Parts: sequence; structure tokens; C-alpha cells
Amino acid sequence: MEKNNQDQSVISDALRNVPEGEENVITIIRDVGKSGKTSTVTLQRKQIEPLAPVRSESPRRAHLFHSAEGMGEYLKKFGTKNTVVLGDVNEGVIYAVLDEKAEKGFEVIQFRPVVHPLWKPWEELVTERKIELDDFVDFLMFNRKAITEPAGMELIHIMSQVKASTSIEMHRGRGNESLNGILVKTQIQSEEKEDVVDLPTIIELSIPIYVGTEERFVGLDITLQTRSAEPNKIWVFVTTGDLVQAKVDCFMQMFDQVKAADTNGYWIVSLGFTGHQAWDYVKTPQANKN
Repeated sequence: MEKNNQDQSVISDALRNVPEGEENVITIIRDVGKSGKTSTVTLQRKQIEPLAPVRSESPRRAHLFHSAEGMGEYLKKFGTKNTVVLGDVNEGVIYAVLDEKAEKGFEVIQFRPVVHPLWKPWEELVTERKIELDDFVDFLMFNRKAITEPAGMELIHIMSQVKASTSIEMHRGRGNESLNGILVKTQIQSEEKEDVVDLPTIIELSIPIYVGTEERFVGLDITLQTRSAEPNKIWVFVTTGDLVQAKVDCFMQMFDQVKAADTNGYWIVSLGFTGHQAWDYVKTPQANKN
């Protein structure tokens, strides 16, 4: 009895205390003889052979392009007969589903344009809508390259006269004989001189909106205003009605670049945006078992 307890203790310890990287092998041999049944238990320990490493599955492609031409070249090489290209005008994004019939998940790549560095400060100006005259003159000095009408330096000169004047009267007359501009009074020593400065109401720009697109015409409407609370400050208000159309034209130019890459006519190319939803499954009642 004591020997059986010792054997059980040895086996129990061997099963519990298995070093890392090893395993127990138990062999039971039964012998049925004339004297009855006998069993022999053999306990061995051996090293576990390491499993061969298995490379994980490649992640799905979700590339983001900033070049319409580059996206077109990618789709030309890796697109399929089931590729769907959709252009979202409102968001300014082009999507491409590489295989619309994929059973193990859809891979969608995107194109998002980059605002051109030449246009970016002008866009910020239009977004803010107003700027102090002093700051506006400085802004024109750094960004005059895109100005086509009036000439950049001419516009700066006009605005600088307003900036340097000591007495300003604003006139908004109507008709050919009316005064429409700013009456600038400057005092030189003991004499006082009055000049009428005709202010341009529109600044014309020729500038690329996005990187990789052609220059577009954008007209900016400018008005100068003062406030009774701050009579010594002149504000320049900047608005535009051309920007929306310019952005749409740029987007369609880029969309056509991607579309042109489908030389075989395999893809479905349209305006729109991607949308995938999970299926709804309806549970059917089990049939009555009678």
C-alpha cells in the first residue's frame, strides 16, 4: 500500500511539474497471464520540437493617394474587372473598391487632393473674411504673385496710401458724376493736399487650387469698412463667389485623370461614394416536431 502511494506521488509530481519546452509521455503495458492481470506504467519526458513559424496574413490595402495620376496608375496595374471607382464631389474624395465581388472583405483605396501652398493663404483669408488694413497690405506683399488684376504692386500702392493717410473720408456715390472711393487728406508741412483714391472692388487671381491641377481664375470681392467703436481702424472684408465652381472644376479634372487610366473599360466609374452594410438575418421559427 505504501509503495502504491509513493508511485502515485511520483506520477503526480511528474505530471504537474513539466518544464517549459518539454512534455510527458506515459506508456501503459498490460500483461494478462496465468497469475492474473499486471500493468506496467512507463513515464518518459522529452523535448518538444518547436513549430515552424507561420507568416500572418497580409493586411488589407487601404492606400491614400494625393496624386490623381498616381491613383490611376495604381488601379491600372492592380485593378480588376470588378473594380468600382466613385467620386464624391461634396467631400472632394475619390474612392476605389478594388474587387466589388470579394468574398473575404472589401479593399478600398482613396484619393484626397492637397491644397496648393500658393492658394492656402488666400483660402485662409477668404475663410476669415475680414482683416485689418495694415495686415492686408503685408499679406499682399507676400502673396502678390497670384494677383493678375490689378497688378500686385499697384494694388499694394493703392492700399498703402490709405494706410499712410491721416484723414480719410469714405464715399459710396452712384452714377457717373458721383464720388466713389476714398478721399485722402495728407498734410505736407503747412499745406494740405486732397486726392481721391479709387479702390478696386475686385482682385483677380490666377492660381492652382490643388497640387497637380491647372491654374484657375478666382475673383475676390473686397470692401473697406470702419466701425464707430474704432474710428481709427479700417477693415478689409474679402468674399468670393468663384471658389465653389473653381473647386468643382479642379475635382472633375482629377476625376477624369483617374477615369482615363481604365484603357480597357473594365471598371465602373461614376460620381458617388462607397457604402457597405452588414446583412440583416431573420430568425426563422423551428418547425414543430410532432
